[in-house]
Amino acid sequence: MKKEVYLGVAIGGGIGALLRFLLTNALQTAESFPSGTLSANLIGCFLLSFLYEVFSKNTTLPPVIKTAITTGGIGAFTTFSTLIVDSNELFHQSYRLALLYLGTTIIGGLVMTTCGFAAGRRFT
Repeated sequence: MKKEVYLGVAIGGGIGALLRFLLTNALQTAESFPSGTLSANLIGCFLLSFLYEVFSKNTTLPPVIKTAITTGGIGAFTTFSTLIVDSNELFHQSYRLALLYLGTTIIGGLVMTTCGFAAGRRFT
């Protein structure tokens, strides 16, 4: 694999992680519900499916840029591990709140993915 791909993923990952950090801090409240992580994951579902649709029809953009944005940027912006840690903490506080969080993440993620693909088709 070309070293440009590694560099692109690293740069995209740095940007994605920074954006998630900023979003999480902006949405952090005194309550324990992880709305920042939920928002990042839902936004990431929309963006990844939107970009997948757009990139599949755009052959002029170099593959390294596509990989840097999707694998690096979106991959670092979203977080499965934080979702699981947050869910575990919520289960200790309230299993209902934990189930609400997981359900909202999964169902909301599917809805956002569907919307992202539809928006991508309209955009291209």
